[in-house]
Amino acid sequence: MKKTKSQLRVDALMAQPADLRTLRQPGETLHLHDKLALDLATAIHQSESDDCSVSWSAQERAQDYFNAHGFIETLDELFRVRARKK
Repeated sequence: MKKTKSQLRVDALMAQPADLRTLRQPGETLHLHDKLALDLATAIHQSESDDCSVSWSAQERAQDYFNAHGFIETLDELFRVRARKK
């Protein structure tokens, strides 16, 4: 069965790696996969510390997790980390 253009776009998006190391311009919007990795980093940091800033270590771990496991598993991990925090 041939994939539709929408399915091909979703596949391409899911295959992109997260990149939290690239400096962006002020006001530039993060791509979906970078935003998910940053949300995971925030959840990881909040589960380990009361400090309000997100640690570089948490960002590195979240980015590495996303790039190793992909979008859907990272989303699942985000929900697991948030649930453990409560």
